Amino acid sequence: MNPSTASHRLVKDLLWNFIVASGLDACCKCGEKMTRNTFSIEHIIPWIDSEDPAGNYFSLGNIAYSHLICNVSDARRNKIYEKKSDAARAWDKKNRVYDPVRRAAQYRRTVK
Repeated sequence: MNPSTASHRLVKDLLWNFIVASGLDACCKCGEKMTRNTFSIEHIIPWIDSEDPAGNYFSLGNIAYSHLICNVSDARRNKIYEKKSDAARAWDKKNRVYDPVRRAAQYRRTVK
């Protein structure tokens, strides 16, 4: 077994034992009991668009446990843009075809 896989399993087992021992094994979204295979760590207040993303990400008061399916279903939705030009720019950036020659040229322009 890969050492990083073994380490991840051990950390997950330790965390699950802590969750069960502390009585926090009910999903914060649906209230149903979780299992070791279905739990996930969740940020109560989404950190990514907050005014202090790093503070919100590492705040232990902003952490809860939920089923992975409940966490994913409540994930960040697509951003709504005020202007069509902003939406078009975001779409273009996301759907741009990777071109190694263009990427290398861009890299050479920015390296000093």
